[in-house]
Amino acid sequence: MSFIRTVLGDIPPDLLGTCYAHEHIIIDSSFTTHLHPEFLLDSVELACDELTRFYEVGGRAMVDSMPCGGGRNVVKLAAISHRTGVHILCPTGRTCKILSPGHWGDRLPASALAELFIAEIEIGIDANDYAGPRVERTSSRAGLIKIAGGLNGLDDHQRKVFEAAAIAHRRTGAPILTHTEQGTGAIEQVEQAAERRRRSAPRRSLSIPTASPTWGYHKELLSTGRLRRIRFGISMANRRIQPRR
Repeated sequence: MSFIRTVLGDIPPDLLGTCYAHEHIIIDSSFTTHLHPEFLLDSVELACDELTRFYEVGGRAMVDSMPCGGGRNVVKLAAISHRTGVHILCPTGRTCKILSPGHWGDRLPASALAELFIAEIEIGIDANDYAGPRVERTSSRAGLIKIAGGLNGLDDHQRKVFEAAAIAHRRTGAPILTHTEQGTGAIEQVEQAAERRRRSAPRRSLSIPTASPTWGYHKELLSTGRLRRIRFGISMANRRIQPRR
């Protein structure tokens, strides 16, 4: 892509400004929050307050990192972006299986998952978060593909999702953002992406929390020459306090 795809439309890269590259702005009521009530981030008002302060100190963009099946709400993200002036990128992809066990998408082959991802990039993100049974396309399109590895590596399910993301990337050019569980399994993720390099070199960012292994491990990752970016830090979502219902 030669542009940045936000929830309010495409913008040229030079308008992106200072970007917080991995956030969780909204996590709506879902199977994820049923299992982990502390993950609930459903308040538009609180999010607008935080993003307004972010804008006031020079921030201009955020990448929300919740893909389908985990409480994503692109309608809320679009409203927050419109009110605050912050560019918001919303992903397609699949969240960690542990956060949405039994999701119908997990029974699909990689090719079918890829078609779902591609539709959200090219047509519009499902207002119902691909929670089923109906798909309602919004005018907001996905600006990236978010996927996740597991602790210490990839299982068969995660490899399938990585393959689906690679297919969608080759078809659309949308960049891929991956999650590493407690900072582990990153080398295997890089190797998995390298297997696809003969056909296409993915534009990819790897997210590693600050609790990840030693700096030598990070140096080894960078020395592969296969990453555009490694992202460190703690999400604002970890600091937000919301009223309990």
